[in-house]
Amino acid sequence: MRFKFTNPQDNGLPIYGPGGNGVTYIWRAYPRQQPGYYTAFFWGNDDGQGNINTFTWVGGGVADTYYGAHPYPRLPDVNGHDWEISTEQNDYVNGAVMDDRWYTQALRVWSDATGKHHEFYWDLPNTDDNHRVTRDSPTSWGNRNPPAPALTWGDAPWNPGKEVWNGILRGFQIYSALLSLSDIQSEATTPLSTSTGRNNIWYLNVNPTPTDISDKSGRGHHPVWVGSERPALYTDASGPVPLTVTRTGSGTVTSAPAGIDCGGLCVSTFEAGSTVTLTAMPASGAVFAGWSGAECAGTGSCAVTLTSAATVTATFTSTPVTLTVVRVGLGNGSVTSTPDGIVCGTTCSSSFSSGTVVTLTAIPATGSTFVGWSGGGCSGTGPCIVTATAATTVTSTFALQSFRLTVAKAGTGAGTVTSTPAGVTCGTTCSAPYDYDTLVTLTATPAIGATFMGWSGGGCSGTGPCAVRVTSAVTVTATFAFQSFTLAVTKAGTGSGTVVSVPAGIICGTACSTAYSFGTIVTLTATPAAGSIFTGWGGACSGSNGICVVTMIAARSVTANIATSFSGSFTDDPLLVQTTVIKAVHITELRSAIDSLRELNRLPAFAWTDSTITPGTTPISAVHVLELRTALDEVYQALERPLPVYSYPTIVAGRTVTALDVGELRAACRQAAQ
Repeated sequence: MRFKFTNPQDNGLPIYGPGGNGVTYIWRAYPRQQPGYYTAFFWGNDDGQGNINTFTWVGGGVADTYYGAHPYPRLPDVNGHDWEISTEQNDYVNGAVMDDRWYTQALRVWSDATGKHHEFYWDLPNTDDNHRVTRDSPTSWGNRNPPAPALTWGDAPWNPGKEVWNGILRGFQIYSALLSLSDIQSEATTPLSTSTGRNNIWYLNVNPTPTDISDKSGRGHHPVWVGSERPALYTDASGPVPLTVTRTGSGTVTSAPAGIDCGGLCVSTFEAGSTVTLTAMPASGAVFAGWSGAECAGTGSCAVTLTSAATVTATFTSTPVTLTVVRVGLGNGSVTSTPDGIVCGTTCSSSFSSGTVVTLTAIPATGSTFVGWSGGGCSGTGPCIVTATAATTVTSTFALQSFRLTVAKAGTGAGTVTSTPAGVTCGTTCSAPYDYDTLVTLTATPAIGATFMGWSGGGCSGTGPCAVRVTSAVTVTATFAFQSFTLAVTKAGTGSGTVVSVPAGIICGTACSTAYSFGTIVTLTATPAAGSIFTGWGGACSGSNGICVVTMIAARSVTANIATSFSGSFTDDPLLVQTTVIKAVHITELRSAIDSLRELNRLPAFAWTDSTITPGTTPISAVHVLELRTALDEVYQALERPLPVYSYPTIVAGRTVTALDVGELRAACRQAAQ
C-alpha cells in the first residue's frame, strides 16, 4: 500500500535538512481521476496506528513539524483537485490538477532566521508563479521532531488505505540539500548531473517496481513497505508512456499525434507502442542542429516508437553574428567580452550566437584612461552591453593620462630651468602637464653671478641635466646660490688706521679680507689713527674721500693709503744763525717731514744717502742738504707751486752745512704742509 523511511532525521535527513540547510525532492506523478483526498507523500509522525489523533501529536488537533505535497480536493466538489502544500494544519493551493498526464515535480524546503520555507513546483520545467505553491511558516513552526518521524509515500499516515494515490509514482530523487532551480531542472532531466546533486543525493530510484524500491544512490537509505498492497510505482506496457523533449537553444518542437508543443508543453504521454513524430522549428536567428536520444539523429523529423519512457533532445544553435571591437586614441588598454570570445589586445573580433547578450568591459593600461564607447548603441565608460543580432562594430577610446611636472627653485641664487620637450620655462612657467611615460629632460641655467648647486626630487641629483620619466605627478627642485667673491683690503703708507665695511666682514686692523655674494654693495670707511692722515684709495677704489663703495661682481682688491702727518715742529726751533751747530737730528727730522709730505702727495719714497745718520759718527755734508732740497722740490712740483728759493742755491762739496740752510728747508716744509 505504501512505503516509508523511518527516523530519517537520524540518517542525514532532518525535516528541513542538516542544520536547516534544506531538503529537495524530485519525482514523477501521473494522477488519475479519483474523488476526495489522495496523497503523494508526507514528512511527519507515522507511528503505524493509522490514527489522526496520533498524527496531531501535540494535542488539541494540532501537529507540529510536518509537510506534504499532493492534490487537494475542491470541496464540496470532491472530483476536482488543486496542487497543494500541506503544513501548519492548513492547505495552501495553486494550480489545477489535470488527470491522465505526467508531471515532473519538485519540493524544496529549508529553514533560516525568518522561518521555515516550502516551494512546490508541480509542473517542471515550469517554475513561474502559475506553476508553483509556496508557504513561509513562522520560526515557531517545525522545531520539534514528532514521536515517530517518518517520510511516507503513497498514502496518508493517519488514514491508511483511504487516501491512496490511484495514479503512478516513479522517478524518486531525494537530496539532503537545497538545490537551485537550475540544478533541479538538470537533475530532473538527468539524475546526478550536477555537482550539488551528486554530493547530496540521499535516495535514488527512478524506476521502482513492486519488488524493488531499494536505494540506487549507494547511500544505503532503503525504505520499507507498509502493508501487503503495492501501488503502481512503474509503468507497464499496457499503460500510457511518457515522452519528454528537452531543448537547447531557441526553437520549438511539436508532435504528431498532438501532445507536445515545446515551447510550452515539453512532456506528454502517449499509448504504449505508438509512434510519435517530432518536428523541430528553429526560432528567428537560429538553426536546428539535430536530435539526440531515443535513437534519433540528424535534422529531419524524429520518429519515436514508445515502448518505455523516452527523452529526446533537440539542439538549436544561433546563427553566428560577428562583433568587432576597434581601439582608438593615444592610450593603451584591453577589451574583454562576457561570454568569452573577445580579448582585444589580441582577439578583437569574434562570432556569437544570434541574440546573445555580450558585455564588453574596457580595462585601461597603466598610465591610460578609458574615455568611452561609441557604436553598438554604447556610450559612457561603464560596461557596453550589445545584443548580437547583426554584425556590429564597437569603438573603445583610450587616452594617455596626463601628469603635472612641477619645478621648484630654491636657494639664494637666481636662474632658469627649461624642459625638453617644451612646457617648463621656469622663470615664468614652472609647471606643465605631460602624457604618461614621457621622458622630460630639465636643464638648469644659472643667472650671472649665480651657481647651480644641484637637483633634488624626481630621482634627480647632481648638476647635469635632470631626466624625469613622468608616471605620476612629480616635483623637482633646482637649487641656485649666488657666487661668492673675495674683497681684500690692503693698508699702505707709513701711517696707521683702520678700514671697516658695511655690510660687516672687514675690520682691517685684524680682518682685511672676506667673501661677499654676487652683487653685494660694500661700503669701506678708512679712519686714520692719531698722527696719521688718509691719503687716498687704490685698486677698486679711487679718490681721497675716506669712503669707498664696491659692487661685488668679481674678486676685488682695495688699497687704503695712510701717511704719517707732518706736525711742523723741529728740535732747536728756531735755529740761531752762526750759533746753532747743525746736528744729525736736524737732518733726520727734515728727512722725516719730507717723507710725510711726499707720501701725502703720492710721491715715491726718496732714496737717501746715508739712510741712517748716526750722531757723532755720520758727518753732515752738502749732499745731505742737496738731497733734502731735491726731495722737497718734487713735493712742490706735485703741488704745482713755485719751487722754494734758497740763499745759497749751490752748495759746494766740503762746505759746512749751516743753520741758515736747515732753517730755509724747515720753512719750505711748513709752507708745503699748508
